[in-house]
Amino acid sequence: VIDQHAAWKLEEQTLRQAIDKAQRLTREWLEAHPPGGN
Repeated sequence: VIDQHAAWKLEEQTLRQAIDKAQRLTREWLEAHPPGGN
């Protein structure tokens, strides 16, 4: 039997890591391409 709570916690952790990575990539991209720049 799969523990739904454990599965959700694992999924939540994976999602959080993906969001952190996306935010980091976005910040790096913005630093490389400043708004209002060329």
